[in-house]
Amino acid sequence: MSPETQSPSGASTAPYEFVSSSVDGPVGIVTLNRPKQLNALALPLVQQLVEALEQHDANPAVRAMVVTGGPNVFAAGADVAEMADALPVDMLVSHNPGPFVGPPQASRQATHRM
Repeated sequence: MSPETQSPSGASTAPYEFVSSSVDGPVGIVTLNRPKQLNALALPLVQQLVEALEQHDANPAVRAMVVTGGPNVFAAGADVAEMADALPVDMLVSHNPGPFVGPPQASRQATHRM
């Protein structure tokens, strides 16, 4: 099965490896697609899920979104294999860089002069 899907209007959605994405009328549908891993949530799947949802969110014809899994399981949870060799701080920084990336912001630097 091709990771690229088509909406009922025939317009292709972006091709993904770990999710499939389509539009059915006013509904954007994103299906998790890692059946051998029971749709375990690894970083590439989550990135593609977010991208597909953002694509639907940007489409003014889409009024609702549905996230679904496979026929036997929605998602098994976090992909433990991805975390096996990582330290907790590595997982935090790589998955949620937020304020941990780049130089400190000027507003966070405290300077005291006497």
